[in-house]
Amino acid sequence: MDKKHTGQSLTDLFKKESQQNTKELKRQNTKTSKRQDVHMPSFSEKNKRHTIWLSPVQSKKLRLYAAENEKKMSDVIREFIDKNL
Repeated sequence: MDKKHTGQSLTDLFKKESQQNTKELKRQNTKTSKRQDVHMPSFSEKNKRHTIWLSPVQSKKLRLYAAENEKKMSDVIREFIDKNL
């Protein structure tokens, strides 16, 4: 930050910049909240989220298989469940 000395202390400059940043954040938050009013179907409304625990070996196998087949890990698991359960 290259500023000429204008008689203001660093504390005053910091306060001024902090206030400007706060105003910008408030504006951004306002914009965001307006967008949240619009209801768009999300991925989570179609599918349920689950946590599964895998061993390090199983995790590596899943990641490698998904990468080799250019699929998401979730898609691999869904296909496996559909075929085997």
